[in-house]
Amino acid sequence: MSCARIDQVLTIKVPEPHSFFIAMCCRCDGCYMVINGGTNKILVYSEAGALLQSNFGNSLFSKRITTPSLIAELNDKTLAVFDKSTNQVKKMSKNEELLKTFEIGMPTHSLNVNHYGHMIMAHTGSGNKRIVSIRDAATGFVLHFLEIPTHPYSNPDGPFYSIYQLPSNILTLDQSSCTIAQHLLDGTVQYNVSKQGFLQGNLHNPSSICADIKGNVIVADTRNDRVVRFMGDNMKYSETLISDVYRPLYVSIDKHDHLLILTSKHILIYDYDIRAPLLFGNVPALIDGLL
Repeated sequence: MSCARIDQVLTIKVPEPHSFFIAMCCRCDGCYMVINGGTNKILVYSEAGALLQSNFGNSLFSKRITTPSLIAELNDKTLAVFDKSTNQVKKMSKNEELLKTFEIGMPTHSLNVNHYGHMIMAHTGSGNKRIVSIRDAATGFVLHFLEIPTHPYSNPDGPFYSIYQLPSNILTLDQSSCTIAQHLLDGTVQYNVSKQGFLQGNLHNPSSICADIKGNVIVADTRNDRVVRFMGDNMKYSETLISDVYRPLYVSIDKHDHLLILTSKHILIYDYDIRAPLLFGNVPALIDGLL
């Protein structure tokens, strides 16, 4: 197994007893924002790991968000928070001011911000389809709306479906089939990688996906307790970025080239320098599950 050189810079322990239900985190203007799904609270931590606020957006003076499930930093340093009880996105300032409310109208599994600063969201579809919408972050207006077919072995009602947009295509991660797929912007599947297991190049209940500026794909391989990276044309090669990470649930790369990993109990922050060659030792595994 190849393993990359990557330095950890900070560990933040999330308070018990509901840390297992943590859903998502992001970095916003020097702070780390974490959703605790067990308590329906958004926690705010400083860059040094100190807890600054334990109920962002729903404090005594700011009853704004009832049931947060997704959060992302927008390009203007405001926050987009999806409230699953109302199927709305609340656009908020870091000072808890509610700036706008966008009606989404559908259960939503994934929320990211693409390279244009637009919100890209994955929603529950019908039958063997998933719905993806790309929306203007200032107005909530739908810029692009497409249906993506699920993998034949996918559970269409499965809760974990992560999405990420590259400049010319869309990446999707389906947890139930352990499938990473790349789609054109019209939803057409270009290729997919699907192989469940425990060896290098395999995935087991993956929960989250993101990509670096070179287009390498990073996955929270949850049940294998690791974070992996797929590289090359059609993601033919893989390496373990970080091993022995208990139940990684969410991964992202922030604007400061830090890799954020959310586990069942911690936020782990690593220095991710894309300019440096990270591989050493063994040649990365060739994935034989390429379809």
